[in-house]
Amino acid sequence: MQTRTPATPRETALMLGLSLGLAAFTAGCGGGGAAAAAATTPAPTGLSYGAGSATYTKGMAITPSTPTAGGGAVAAYSVSPALPAGLSLHPTTGVLSGTPTAVTPTATYTVRASNAGGSATAILSLTVNDVAPAFDYATTEIVIGKDAVLTPLAPTSTGGTVVAWSVSPALPPGLALNPGTGVLSGTPTASAAPQAYTVTATNSGGSLGKQLNLTVIGA
Repeated sequence: MQTRTPATPRETALMLGLSLGLAAFTAGCGGGGAAAAAATTPAPTGLSYGAGSATYTKGMAITPSTPTAGGGAVAAYSVSPALPAGLSLHPTTGVLSGTPTAVTPTATYTVRASNAGGSATAILSLTVNDVAPAFDYATTEIVIGKDAVLTPLAPTSTGGTVVAWSVSPALPPGLALNPGTGVLSGTPTASAAPQAYTVTATNSGGSLGKQLNLTVIGA
Protein backbone atom coordinates (compact mmCIF):
# COMPACT_ATOMS: atom_id res chain seq x y z
CA MET A 1 0.00 0.00 0.00
CA GLN A 2 1.36 3.32 -1.13
CA THR A 3 1.26 6.37 1.06
CA ARG A 4 0.21 9.59 -0.75
CA THR A 5 2.48 12.51 -0.05
CA PRO A 6 0.51 15.60 1.03
CA ALA A 7 0.53 18.42 -1.51
CA THR A 8 2.81 21.27 -0.80
CA PRO A 9 1.36 24.77 -0.29
CA ARG A 10 2.63 25.71 -3.72
CA GLU A 11 0.94 22.74 -5.38
CA THR A 12 -2.33 23.51 -3.54
CA ALA A 13 -2.28 27.11 -4.76
CA LEU A 14 -1.65 25.99 -8.35
CA MET A 15 -4.52 23.52 -8.27
CA LEU A 16 -6.86 26.14 -6.79
CA GLY A 17 -5.93 28.62 -9.51
CA LEU A 18 -6.55 26.05 -12.23
CA SER A 19 -9.97 25.23 -10.73
CA LEU A 20 -11.01 28.88 -10.56
CA GLY A 21 -9.82 29.50 -14.11
CA LEU A 22 -11.76 26.51 -15.41
CA ALA A 23 -14.92 27.65 -13.60
CA ALA A 24 -14.64 31.15 -15.06
CA PHE A 25 -14.08 29.74 -18.56
CA THR A 26 -17.11 27.45 -18.23
CA ALA A 27 -19.32 30.31 -16.99
CA GLY A 28 -18.15 32.52 -19.84
CA CYS A 29 -19.01 29.88 -22.40
CA GLY A 30 -22.46 29.35 -20.91
CA GLY A 31 -23.54 33.02 -20.72
CA GLY A 32 -21.80 34.40 -23.75
CA GLY A 33 -24.41 33.24 -26.25
CA ALA A 34 -27.05 35.78 -25.32
CA ALA A 35 -24.53 38.59 -25.01
CA ALA A 36 -23.04 37.72 -28.38
CA ALA A 37 -26.48 37.62 -29.98
CA ALA A 38 -27.32 41.04 -28.56
CA ALA A 39 -24.02 42.40 -29.78
CA THR A 40 -24.45 41.07 -33.33
CA THR A 41 -28.21 41.74 -33.84
CA PRO A 42 -28.93 45.27 -35.12
CA ALA A 43 -31.76 47.01 -33.27
CA PRO A 44 -34.87 48.04 -35.26
CA THR A 45 -34.82 51.61 -36.56
CA GLY A 46 -37.24 54.09 -38.14
CA LEU A 47 -40.47 52.42 -37.02
CA SER A 48 -43.37 54.11 -38.83
CA TYR A 49 -47.10 53.79 -39.47
CA GLY A 50 -47.42 56.22 -42.37
CA ALA A 51 -49.07 59.48 -41.29
CA GLY A 52 -49.10 58.39 -37.65
CA SER A 53 -52.61 59.70 -37.00
CA ALA A 54 -56.06 58.38 -37.85
CA THR A 55 -59.73 59.05 -37.13
CA TYR A 56 -62.07 56.07 -37.06
CA THR A 57 -65.83 55.63 -36.74
CA LYS A 58 -67.43 53.52 -34.03
CA GLY A 59 -68.74 50.23 -35.40
CA MET A 60 -66.84 50.41 -38.70
CA ALA A 61 -63.88 48.09 -39.39
CA ILE A 62 -60.66 50.01 -39.95
CA THR A 63 -58.26 49.50 -42.84
CA PRO A 64 -55.39 47.47 -41.33
CA SER A 65 -52.24 49.55 -40.85
CA THR A 66 -48.89 47.80 -41.40
CA PRO A 67 -45.66 49.21 -39.92
CA THR A 68 -42.35 49.68 -41.67
CA ALA A 69 -38.96 49.59 -39.97
CA GLY A 70 -35.27 49.44 -40.80
CA GLY A 71 -32.40 47.83 -38.94
CA GLY A 72 -32.66 44.29 -37.62
CA ALA A 73 -35.73 42.09 -38.01
CA VAL A 74 -38.42 42.84 -35.41
CA ALA A 75 -39.11 39.98 -33.01
CA ALA A 76 -42.06 41.47 -31.12
CA TYR A 77 -44.40 44.47 -31.07
CA SER A 78 -46.20 46.04 -28.12
CA VAL A 79 -48.30 49.15 -27.52
CA SER A 80 -48.98 51.41 -24.54
CA PRO A 81 -51.47 52.46 -23.25
CA ALA A 82 -54.18 49.99 -24.29
CA LEU A 83 -55.73 50.75 -27.69
CA PRO A 84 -59.36 51.89 -28.02
CA ALA A 85 -61.85 49.08 -27.42
CA GLY A 86 -62.12 46.80 -30.44
CA LEU A 87 -58.69 47.60 -31.89
CA SER A 88 -55.60 45.42 -31.55
CA LEU A 89 -51.91 45.32 -32.45
CA HIS A 90 -50.58 41.97 -33.70
CA PRO A 91 -47.63 41.02 -31.45
CA THR A 92 -45.44 39.62 -34.24
CA THR A 93 -46.42 41.65 -37.33
CA GLY A 94 -47.32 44.95 -35.67
CA VAL A 95 -50.43 45.29 -37.86
CA LEU A 96 -53.11 47.54 -36.33
CA SER A 97 -56.64 46.29 -37.08
CA GLY A 98 -60.14 45.75 -35.71
CA THR A 99 -63.52 47.43 -35.35
CA PRO A 100 -63.73 50.16 -32.67
CA THR A 101 -66.66 49.64 -30.33
CA ALA A 102 -66.60 52.82 -28.26
CA VAL A 103 -66.21 56.55 -28.86
CA THR A 104 -62.69 57.53 -27.78
CA PRO A 105 -61.22 61.05 -27.59
CA THR A 106 -57.97 61.73 -29.42
CA ALA A 107 -55.04 60.12 -27.58
CA THR A 108 -51.45 59.10 -28.31
CA TYR A 109 -50.19 55.52 -28.24
CA THR A 110 -46.57 54.32 -28.25
CA VAL A 111 -45.80 51.25 -30.37
CA ARG A 112 -42.51 49.50 -29.60
CA ALA A 113 -40.69 47.14 -32.00
CA SER A 114 -38.05 45.00 -30.27
CA ASN A 115 -35.41 42.36 -30.89
CA ALA A 116 -32.29 41.10 -29.08
CA GLY A 117 -30.34 44.17 -30.16
CA GLY A 118 -32.76 46.82 -28.85
CA SER A 119 -35.99 48.58 -29.85
CA ALA A 120 -37.54 51.44 -31.80
CA THR A 121 -40.78 53.31 -31.14
CA ALA A 122 -43.50 55.08 -33.12
CA ILE A 123 -46.21 57.43 -31.84
CA LEU A 124 -49.78 56.98 -33.08
CA SER A 125 -52.55 59.56 -32.60
CA LEU A 126 -55.94 57.85 -32.75
CA THR A 127 -59.53 59.10 -32.49
CA VAL A 128 -62.78 57.14 -32.55
CA ASN A 129 -65.84 59.23 -33.42
CA ASP A 130 -69.47 58.23 -33.14
CA VAL A 131 -71.69 57.47 -36.11
CA ALA A 132 -73.16 60.75 -37.40
CA PRO A 133 -76.61 61.66 -36.07
CA ALA A 134 -79.79 60.70 -37.91
CA PHE A 135 -83.26 61.57 -36.65
CA ASP A 136 -86.86 62.45 -37.56
CA TYR A 137 -89.91 64.01 -35.97
CA ALA A 138 -93.34 62.41 -36.34
CA THR A 139 -94.51 65.62 -38.03
CA THR A 140 -92.74 68.61 -39.53
CA GLU A 141 -95.86 70.81 -39.84
CA ILE A 142 -97.00 72.36 -36.56
CA VAL A 143 -99.96 74.73 -36.22
CA ILE A 144 -100.92 75.69 -32.68
CA GLY A 145 -103.05 78.37 -31.09
CA LYS A 146 -101.71 81.08 -28.82
CA ASP A 147 -101.84 79.99 -25.14
CA ALA A 148 -102.43 76.36 -26.15
CA VAL A 149 -100.17 73.70 -24.67
CA LEU A 150 -98.08 71.98 -27.32
CA THR A 151 -98.02 68.21 -26.98
CA PRO A 152 -94.29 67.49 -26.56
CA LEU A 153 -92.74 66.50 -29.87
CA ALA A 154 -89.81 64.09 -29.43
CA PRO A 155 -87.36 63.10 -32.14
CA THR A 156 -86.68 59.50 -33.11
CA SER A 157 -82.92 58.92 -33.40
CA THR A 158 -81.58 56.30 -35.81
CA GLY A 159 -77.90 57.29 -35.85
CA GLY A 160 -75.17 57.86 -33.29
CA THR A 161 -75.91 59.20 -29.84
CA VAL A 162 -76.73 62.91 -30.04
CA VAL A 163 -74.82 65.05 -27.54
CA ALA A 164 -76.43 68.41 -28.30
CA TRP A 165 -79.59 69.79 -29.92
CA SER A 166 -80.15 73.32 -31.18
CA VAL A 167 -82.71 75.28 -33.20
CA SER A 168 -82.48 78.30 -35.46
CA PRO A 169 -83.92 80.89 -35.62
CA ALA A 170 -85.27 81.39 -32.09
CA LEU A 171 -88.64 79.75 -31.46
CA PRO A 172 -91.77 81.86 -30.76
CA PRO A 173 -92.07 83.02 -27.12
CA GLY A 174 -93.23 80.23 -24.82
CA LEU A 175 -91.85 77.38 -26.94
CA ALA A 176 -88.51 75.69 -26.36
CA LEU A 177 -86.29 72.90 -27.65
CA ASN A 178 -84.60 70.80 -24.96
CA PRO A 179 -80.84 70.93 -25.73
CA GLY A 180 -80.29 67.50 -24.23
CA THR A 181 -83.21 65.56 -25.73
CA GLY A 182 -84.40 67.53 -28.77
CA VAL A 183 -87.98 67.57 -27.45
CA LEU A 184 -90.05 70.56 -28.59
CA SER A 185 -92.62 71.71 -26.03
CA GLY A 186 -94.21 74.69 -24.29
CA THR A 187 -97.14 77.10 -24.52
CA PRO A 188 -96.80 79.90 -27.10
CA THR A 189 -97.63 83.31 -25.63
CA ALA A 190 -97.85 85.25 -28.87
CA SER A 191 -99.00 84.60 -32.41
CA ALA A 192 -96.33 83.90 -35.02
CA ALA A 193 -96.47 83.83 -38.80
CA PRO A 194 -95.53 80.60 -40.58
CA GLN A 195 -91.80 80.09 -40.21
CA ALA A 196 -89.28 77.35 -41.01
CA TYR A 197 -87.03 76.37 -38.09
CA THR A 198 -83.97 74.14 -38.40
CA VAL A 199 -83.35 71.66 -35.60
CA THR A 200 -79.74 70.42 -35.54
CA ALA A 201 -78.42 67.29 -33.82
CA THR A 202 -74.67 67.08 -33.15
CA ASN A 203 -72.15 64.49 -31.96
CA SER A 204 -68.46 63.70 -32.54
CA GLY A 205 -69.29 62.21 -35.93
CA GLY A 206 -70.92 65.36 -37.31
CA SER A 207 -74.31 67.07 -37.36
CA LEU A 208 -77.67 66.84 -39.12
CA GLY A 209 -80.38 69.46 -39.52
CA LYS A 210 -84.13 68.91 -39.99
CA GLN A 211 -86.70 71.56 -40.86
CA LEU A 212 -89.88 72.14 -38.85
CA ASN A 213 -92.59 74.51 -40.12
CA LEU A 214 -94.34 76.23 -37.21
CA THR A 215 -97.29 78.62 -37.03
CA VAL A 216 -98.89 80.12 -33.92
CA ILE A 217 -102.40 81.43 -34.58
CA GLY A 218 -104.51 83.74 -32.43
CA ALA A 219 -104.94 87.37 -31.44
